[in-house]
Amino acid sequence: MPSCPRHPVSKYFVENWIVHNMGFSKTAWQGAQTLLHCCLAKDLVPGGYYAECRLATVNSQALQDGVGEKLWTASERLVDQWSRNPEEQ
Repeated sequence: MPSCPRHPVSKYFVENWIVHNMGFSKTAWQGAQTLLHCCLAKDLVPGGYYAECRLATVNSQALQDGVGEKLWTASERLVDQWSRNPEEQ
């Protein structure tokens, strides 16, 4: 199931209400579990993709050429907009 950890920055996302009220959100503690698992577990597959503390299959969209670059560019633009006028967001 897709998820979005609750974080103070998430209040600035348009989708905030939908995501948090449709059962897709996790607490910060819940959202950190896979990251902690990957940092601490001794039986991981090198280079593996993990979700919900388990080895998982990468979404095919993540493997498409140019998608990562587009995401990076969009993220930079949004962070730049927010950092210039955080009170207006």
